[in-house]
Amino acid sequence: MKEQFASDNGAGICPAALRWLIEANGSGHEPGYGDDRWTQRASDMIRALFQTDCDVYFVFNGTAANSLALASLCQSYHSVICTPVAHVETDECGGPEFFSNGSKLLVTEADSAAGRLGKLTPDAIEQLVTKRSDIHYPKPKVVSITQATELGTVYSVEELRAIAAIAKRRHLRLHMDGARFANAVAYLGCHPSEITWRAGIDVLCFTGHKSLMGPSGIGGMYVREGVDVAPLKYGGTGVQSEHPERSIVIVDTDNEEASRQALAEALHVSEDAGW
Repeated sequence: MKEQFASDNGAGICPAALRWLIEANGSGHEPGYGDDRWTQRASDMIRALFQTDCDVYFVFNGTAANSLALASLCQSYHSVICTPVAHVETDECGGPEFFSNGSKLLVTEADSAAGRLGKLTPDAIEQLVTKRSDIHYPKPKVVSITQATELGTVYSVEELRAIAAIAKRRHLRLHMDGARFANAVAYLGCHPSEITWRAGIDVLCFTGHKSLMGPSGIGGMYVREGVDVAPLKYGGTGVQSEHPERSIVIVDTDNEEASRQALAEALHVSEDAGW
């Protein structure tokens, strides 16, 4: 089998992308954990492409980008509104729910005119937001759309702005799964910014092996300036990974009173920070 179109994961990396990876790999030692010049350069190129000073995060793939983005925007008692054919609903093995500690995916009607096209509409979003208001209902927090959709349809600029308007009115964040984002840009003949932050999109997730023709296992997301995303975990390498409000207490066995006072202060800070 020479070529197949069942999955982008079946194809290799394009020569231009491979050349830059080889050049970066052979460029010598660099600081780790995203502080290298190559990561900075790639992030700046994404900011230039979208003409905005956004935050850029590189992750394992598109599923990781979607899961981490939605989890950072939600708490466990929140919900995400999406279509029945959304990738986050059908093909991510519960990743968004897992990383958010239980946020629920609320799907719209499948047999509506828009549903048959794999699209959300303002009316469908409004229906789920106002369906219930009791404390037991998972409170909608995010609207998730796919551009282009899983069925190959494309949201127009006007459709995106209408969805963004209802999301803003209902205090919801707007997430876009951009696995086929380049196809949508080519089809609409517009600038990438016109169907993202200029249209009201808060977070865009993308893959490296589809639109960017990179190797499998690469993805990322950009977060619109002014949108706060909460860290999911603290920890890792070095003291910089510590929780900003968390203290390290060193006990001095020769000065019991000083140690007791330091511990009391650390506990007080931890309680204030929610630890």
